[in-house]
Amino acid sequence: MIYDSMRAFQKYKGISPEIWSKITGFLDSVSGTIPEASSTRLDGDKLIANVVHTNTRSFDSGKYESHRRYVDIHIPLRGEETIICRSDSCDLKQIGSFDEANDYVLFEAATGIPVALEPGYFLFLYPGEPHNVLNGDGSAIVKVIIKIDIELLNC
Repeated sequence: MIYDSMRAFQKYKGISPEIWSKITGFLDSVSGTIPEASSTRLDGDKLIANVVHTNTRSFDSGKYESHRRYVDIHIPLRGEETIICRSDSCDLKQIGSFDEANDYVLFEAATGIPVALEPGYFLFLYPGEPHNVLNGDGSAIVKVIIKIDIELLNC
């Protein structure tokens, strides 16, 4: 997990300069706007930018999700949320089986590390790091979720 300011976003380009260039190109294209909800393929199904318009909700109604294939980068454009993070799912109760087509498995809500996410910041989550998103007071949020196939990062 990486939590940092968008002012420092470029310092992470060493993870994969080519991928970072595509991500920053997309972010530059929506900078200063509130884009419509959409899913944009920046590199086929290997690199996707999802713009999400939704509302936060109470922690009790949320669940953890975890991925196997994709890294998630959560970047709020408007509104605030708290994402509850965990380093692994060892003591979480799984709900159902892994959804291979959509790359996620759900777990029941439990304690974790709360990360307050607001415009100007981002949260980078590797596969296997459970996260419970959209925690808040019911207010509106617009965010970009970048999905990077872990194979692109040679991890």
